[in-house]
Parts: sequence; C-alpha cells; structure tokens
Amino acid sequence: MRNCATEIQALTLSEKQKLVNFFKSDGDAAGILENNAFKAFNCSNLSSDLLKDDGPELLEQLWLKLNNLVIPSLQSMCFPLSEIEASFDVQTLILTAFRDRVLAKLLQDVDQEFPQLKSILLTILVETEEIPASLKTKIDVCLGKSPTSSNVKPRYQKKTRSKTDSCLSSKRKSVSWMDDMQDNSRKSSTFCV
Repeated sequence: MRNCATEIQALTLSEKQKLVNFFKSDGDAAGILENNAFKAFNCSNLSSDLLKDDGPELLEQLWLKLNNLVIPSLQSMCFPLSEIEASFDVQTLILTAFRDRVLAKLLQDVDQEFPQLKSILLTILVETEEIPASLKTKIDVCLGKSPTSSNVKPRYQKKTRSKTDSCLSSKRKSVSWMDDMQDNSRKSSTFCV
C-alpha cells in the first residue's frame, strides 16, 4: 500500500483531482459500491425484500468487508489526496456512498426492527452527515425506535469533541459519538484531522 500512496503522491495535480472526484458522491466509487451490493445479494435491483431470510447476514458480510478491509486500505493509499482538498476524507465519502446507494434502497420499504444491523446503522448515523429525513426514519424503524412525539427526547444524541493532545502533536484529534438513550449504549469513533 505504500507503493500506491507513493504513486498517488507522484501524480500531477490534475490527476490527483480526478482521483478525488472519483470518490465524491457523483463519482464512480458510489456506483462500484452499489455494484458490489448487487453481487453480494445476487440481484440487479436493491429493495427491502432482500432483507428477508439471510439478507441481513449478507449485508453484514458486505459491511464487514467494506468497513474492515476496503476503507482502511483506501485511507492508507489515498492520504496524499488531502493536499488537493484539505477536507478530503475517503472514509466519509465511502460511507456516504454506501448509505445513499445501498442502505437507502435496502431500507426503503422496511417496517420492522433489524437488531443485527444496529452496528452498521449507528456507524452510518455517526460517521455521515446530511442524512435525508426519510432515511433517518427508516433507520429508526430498523433500530426499534417508534415514531416520536414532539415532547419526547430524541433517542440518539450525536456529539463531537476536538482536542489537540493526540497521537500526533501536529494533528487535531476529533472524537464523535452517539448515545442511544434507550439502551444506554454508545458508538464512537476517533480520528486525526
């Protein structure tokens, strides 16, 4: 992977910009993620019907590969791209593409709780921004949250804290977490920015 990072570092600015654009929401990476989901589910269209039977297990396998193998590999290879755009974060871009091109379609007509998807859904809630309201509602259904009235406290509270005393003195450390007010669990992530 060092070779990839070194080769990316050696690219011209316009080539680096093309690579950055590849990962953005209108780039090809989102379509590739969706295509991998088609292969995982052995289908040509993603829908809530796929979550019947062994669908949640297939989604979890796809998620584990994405979150534990693909994203860390991309992060180690693509770190030179932050010189093109300081805000470039391949993890957020990939998770957002997964949310919009895979999860949104799979959860479109969901009407039941899927406890086995909790870690996936909480990670998406914590690590991505600007989640469409309709998708948030479907995620809540999957997490077993009933529709809330206006005077009820939200179940999930997202918080972010930044500080400078991190592993690298020149980098700021950002910690994001989401508290599940119903079962007192916490999903968090820490990264250098």
